[in-house]
Amino acid sequence: MKKIFKRINVAENYEKVQENIPALVKTVFAALFIMALSTLAVFFIRVKGAEQTLVPNVVGIQLEDAIVELQVKQLYPKIKLRYTDDGVEKGVVLEQSPSARSMVKGYSTVTLTVSRGPVQATVEDYVGKNVKDLKIGDEQLAYGDNKSVLKFDSPIYKYDDSAEGTVLAQFPAPGLDVFQTTNVQLVVSKGAAKKNVEIPALYGMTIQDFFDKAQNTPLIFDVTAHFAAGGEVPGTITTNTSTGSVQEYSRIAVDFAFPEAPLITEDEEIAFGLIEEELADFPFPVKMELDAISTEGETTRVASFRHTGGKIAVPYAVAKGTTLVFTVNNKVATRFVVS
Repeated sequence: MKKIFKRINVAENYEKVQENIPALVKTVFAALFIMALSTLAVFFIRVKGAEQTLVPNVVGIQLEDAIVELQVKQLYPKIKLRYTDDGVEKGVVLEQSPSARSMVKGYSTVTLTVSRGPVQATVEDYVGKNVKDLKIGDEQLAYGDNKSVLKFDSPIYKYDDSAEGTVLAQFPAPGLDVFQTTNVQLVVSKGAAKKNVEIPALYGMTIQDFFDKAQNTPLIFDVTAHFAAGGEVPGTITTNTSTGSVQEYSRIAVDFAFPEAPLITEDEEIAFGLIEEELADFPFPVKMELDAISTEGETTRVASFRHTGGKIAVPYAVAKGTTLVFTVNNKVATRFVVS
């Protein structure tokens, strides 16, 4: 039988391995060196390519266009906003850093200073001045250099020990920088005499009748509501707790009876409710308005009145789907769709 096993000379093979170790070590180090050179080459190639990015000149153009130009160069914008007073258009790039034609690494950040628009005016301190000196007419200020953006509502007059015509309070407060058309409300002294107002008979009035009366009556109405019961007519005032005369802008309680479900007419459902808000307490009655926007987009002024703020409830009776917009001193306080 032939032998199938070969005798291995361990000592002889060990000596051969020992002889080949230097060559093996050299091969390993050579491979590592080549890999390191390749890695460094790739790194420097990428760095060198990034350093070749040229920063474009975006000063004087709109921010949207500037961002596009930076993205083309693989650069990222960092935005800083600044008001301007030299008529520069809003949204125009005023400054950039790094400057145009600078060489930067790719994916670097370029800081853009962008115009927020011109400072049109600063609200002055009118308190203590005489309203006649301000020459207010047609809700337009003709005093100083601010007539382009400051518009005055008709002054609110109240009795005070100050001389007649003296400005007692104002809204907004002095020092406010104005960047768009802004309404200013002044409270003006009517002199020392006191004026009383007769509380109107409100019992049985509908919501719209109530609004028509309220807008011409210098009183503050605190409105509440309950579900109609015991023969009460839904949608009308069921109580008129105060009678006689009171001083201007005294608070008067008014309570409505509302139906428990929307009233169905021929082509729509009329929903009743209260808009309830917690407003700031104003030093004088400010203008408040309620607009209704139909599903067809037609806007109707529902109510316009003055109120001193704090807790307020405004009644409404409109078709379901109507959008109600309640504004306080020309600013939207709430907007919602009646459902």
